[in-house]
Parts: sequence; structure tokens; C-alpha cells
Amino acid sequence: MPTSPKAVPGPAEQQAADRPWSATSGEERRRKPGFPAMPVDCVDSDQLLCNLRRMLEHCRRHQRQLTVLCIGLDDLRQIADEHGRDIAGRLRQRITKRLRGNLRATDLLARLDDDCFVVASALPEGRALPHLLGERLLEQLGRPFEFTERCMALKASLGIAPHTDADTSAERLLEDAIQAMYQARAKGGQALHADHDAPPERPEPGYRMAARLRRAIEDGQLEVHYQLQFELSGSHRPSGLEALLRWRDGEAGLIPPERFLPLAADHGLMPALSRWLAQRACRDNRALIDAGLLDVPVAINVCADTFLHDAFLALIRQALAESGLPGERLEVEIVESAALYDLEKAARHIRELKRLRVKVSMDDFGSGYSSPALLKRLPVDRIKIDRSLIAPLPESPVDQAIVRGILNIAASTGIQVVAEGIERFAQVEYLRRQGCRFGQGFWYASPLPHAELLARLAQPAFTTTCGAEADR
Repeated sequence: MPTSPKAVPGPAEQQAADRPWSATSGEERRRKPGFPAMPVDCVDSDQLLCNLRRMLEHCRRHQRQLTVLCIGLDDLRQIADEHGRDIAGRLRQRITKRLRGNLRATDLLARLDDDCFVVASALPEGRALPHLLGERLLEQLGRPFEFTERCMALKASLGIAPHTDADTSAERLLEDAIQAMYQARAKGGQALHADHDAPPERPEPGYRMAARLRRAIEDGQLEVHYQLQFELSGSHRPSGLEALLRWRDGEAGLIPPERFLPLAADHGLMPALSRWLAQRACRDNRALIDAGLLDVPVAINVCADTFLHDAFLALIRQALAESGLPGERLEVEIVESAALYDLEKAARHIRELKRLRVKVSMDDFGSGYSSPALLKRLPVDRIKIDRSLIAPLPESPVDQAIVRGILNIAASTGIQVVAEGIERFAQVEYLRRQGCRFGQGFWYASPLPHAELLARLAQPAFTTTCGAEADR
């Protein structure tokens, strides 16, 4: 591997004088909450941009190339969840020290977020040196960090944005470096991506929306709407409810899940999102039970990466303990891709959830590569027939055959079935005749915020009027 750039020789005072930027003093750093004294030169984005502008001007005057590198620590938040914030904080300090030790005194090191660092370096023009510096830092971060009680390793994603034209601004350089970092993360982490390797066209800066989503998660500003599941026969009594995430962004308004969930996945926010949803859903369902209005399981959707993560089971245990919700009143919905990634680990996590008495269901069954063989390997409690198979019923003979096949397999294995996306009474009747016991959809109830759900459940005639919702 290439060696790091040589440190500028001379006394410390001369090195500081040669810097084309101003460092935050130790005293200023100590006054900033959440930023303990560490060898970083900037502790907020405003100061970072101010110093980048100074460095950019310095490079223009001296025919140098300002290179900005954004370093995302892919596993740091999971380490904090699994081992505690104290360990994560100590690890962050070790990371900062290692980064500073591999930079020149004239290079700038900033912490943009808890798990994101920015490096700026004035280098001779050309593509080789920025890559060499990025590879060196990535190699250093890939080495294990040894503590007295354990040895820890983490993955990092590194994006590079070199100053390539006279019109480039500090803001654009930083944006390009962050975007390149997310491109590296999309490769699976522990990777490097240079901005000039990316397509020239860029969508609306996703990282900005991701930053707002991160703040919404941390500040508890998301919403959860609940859609009731029901029995297909008899009085159509509620049999469960599904927690559905909603994000009302201050700038873009109500953002649909199909837009912000992929964004969360691309920017490493799904673990935090899942943790927030689990805690909120458990707390809300406990409130429904305590009010005497409803006593059924609440289902939360979990993506494959989150479900297979080592910290997932601890997340569920914490949500149950903090809310006081019994395990049998929580259901975890997974998709089949969780099994395709790591079948043995998926089965092991399902067994652990069952020890907590938490139910597990397979969502969107029948849509993708669903295979009955999965049901043999994964001990799920329920499967949810995908709405794309329910929508054409009862008119489509092909969908009738597929749904009957799923119901027959489930009946022979003792697995419950929920039909998703029911919007017409004819679908209720058909599914009931085929032996399906449970359903979910707008025919019965729309997703409602928790307060509205409480009010509706308090209505005496709730179960006899809700089924007419989609027929009006």
C-alpha cells in the first residue's frame, strides 16, 4: 500500500501558520456539547465550509488541487447499539487519532456527524494522489482497534471529490464527496469511490433529504399509522394491526414510504428507523391494551439487513422491556430476501424471537421468488399473500389458482394466512370460501394515526360499520 503524505517539517507553530484554514481551539471544542476534545479541526458544517473556502482559494493561488474526502463509518451506530455508547465514543476517539496520524499538518480533519468525517488536502494536480490518500486512509481504518476488553473492527466507505475546475465551490466539493461516499457504501462498504467515476447527472441531492430523515428519527418526528387486520368470517372482528411508517417532512411535506424507505436503506438509516418503529409500535399497542380497546398483536416491517444484524434481537428485547408489551402481542414481518441472504441466520433469529413469544410472518408472499421450500426451513407463524394476487380476485382464474395453492400449503403446514389489499366485499367472500381466515385492506379500515385509531375503536358500532368503508 502507498505511504501517507509526509508531515510538514518544522516546529508546531510554523506548521499552524502554514495552514490555509483556522482550527477550532480546544477551549471552543470543549464548549460544544457532544464534541469532546479530540484532534479534529472543525466541529460543525458551517466552520467546515468556511475553511474549505479558504483552502480552495489557497489552492487556486498556488496551482494546487483541493481534494475533499468523506469517510462514513458504516458500523459505528450498530456498535453503539450492541456495545453501548461509551465503547462507541472510545472507538470514535481512536478512529480520529488514527486518521490524524496519517495526515499532514496542513490537511484538515473535520467531524461532520457521529459517524462521518471529512478530510481536505491540498495536493498537486492529477487523479493519482487523491486515490493514494484515500486508499491509505481506508487501509488504516480497516485495521482492528484493540481495547482491553475486546478487539473491534469496522467497515468504512470513502468518497473522493477532487477540485477539477475553476467554478467549483466549497459547497459543491463537499456535496460531491458525500455523494461519492454513499456510492461507495452502496458497493457494500469498505470501499472507495471517486466523484469523477460517477455519472455526471445527479438527482435532487439525496443526502440532504437523508440528513433531514436522520434528524426526524433522532428527534422522534416520524409518524406511525395503524391499519387493522380482521377476521373474514362472522363479525369481522379485529385480529391484529400493522404499524406503517409515515414521514411528514418540514420541507417536502408528506413523503411516501416507497420514496423514503429506499433512501433510508441507501444511507444506512434502516437500523435506526427500525429501532424507532419497534419502540413506538410497542408503546402504542401497550396503550391500546391498557385502555381496554384492543388486545391483538401489532406487526412491524423489518428489512433483511436489519433482521439479520447481530443487534436486532437486542433491539426487540429492549422495545418489549421498555414498553411492558407482552412478547405475544408483537409480530415481526420479514420478506423472503432475508432468507435468501442468510437462511441459517434467518432461521436462528426466528427461533430466538419465538423464545420471546414474538410472532414472525413472511410479508409479500407470492410476489418475487417465493418458494414453498422456504416455509419448510423457516418456522414462521404466518404468511401474508401479496396484494398483487388479491387485486384481480375473484375474476382472474390464474390468481385464483395461485391463491388456492398458497392456502393449501399453509393449511397443511399449520401456518396462518393474511390476505393483503382487500378492497371489495367480493374478495372477502371469495377468500372466506377458500378457507382464508384473516385479511387486511381498505375495505375494512384505512391506516390511521394512533389518536384517531383510539377514537374509532371507542365507537360502540365499530365492527359493524368499518367494513363498508371501501364500498361507499
